[in-house]
Amino acid sequence: MNNAEWCDAVCRALGVPGNFTPDIWLQPKAGPPYYSNAITLSRTGLAQQYAAIVQLGAALPGGFSVKDAFDSLDLTPFGFRILFDAQWMWFDGSVVTRRATHGSWWSQVETEDELVRWEAAWAAAGSPTTSRVFLPTLLTDSSLAFFRAEDNGHIVAGCIANRSRAQVVGFSNFFAIDSDRDRYRNEAVTLVSDFAKGNPVVGYDRGAELIGLQALGFHSVGSLRVWLRS
Repeated sequence: MNNAEWCDAVCRALGVPGNFTPDIWLQPKAGPPYYSNAITLSRTGLAQQYAAIVQLGAALPGGFSVKDAFDSLDLTPFGFRILFDAQWMWFDGSVVTRRATHGSWWSQVETEDELVRWEAAWAAAGSPTTSRVFLPTLLTDSSLAFFRAEDNGHIVAGCIANRSRAQVVGFSNFFAIDSDRDRYRNEAVTLVSDFAKGNPVVGYDRGAELIGLQALGFHSVGSLRVWLRS
């Protein structure tokens, strides 16, 4: 739910809000890159989820992706392929160990110009896009925070935190220069834990990033799968 609320916030800022049902979040229009048009919200309700995805296909004939949050769907018969598998992660924010910044300067993004610079650094770090994803209206939401680390006037790392109604805080969109990625990840998690004010920190990842989060004390609590229909 935390992840769906974050995706809905991004889409809503772009003028394409989604709809929540007990079993699935749906966004039936072309949305921002890297964001699914459907996210399942329950382990049960598979019939409702399949039906909603079929209807979504009629609205989006050009293709879309589905985040199967419980890794329980088989969308192959509907023309989807597996884009990637990942693990949901959980971190006890009340036991975070504060880490020194070692000369990097972290701050929260507060202005539109800062957000433009942040998004440019995020895109250059491995998320290229030809259109804006994060609009300045997101900065007016106190449940969201964009963080950045700067070195000699350049943004070298960043992440996003989002506090959900369930009082967990999402950690997402982390990026950093490769030469000191582990250190910046440590610092980013510390910042998000401070933002969480003792509440759990959650998110998902895979591969080397998953290993990096586990080294910081995150625990895997379930698998997810993202499906893509071109």
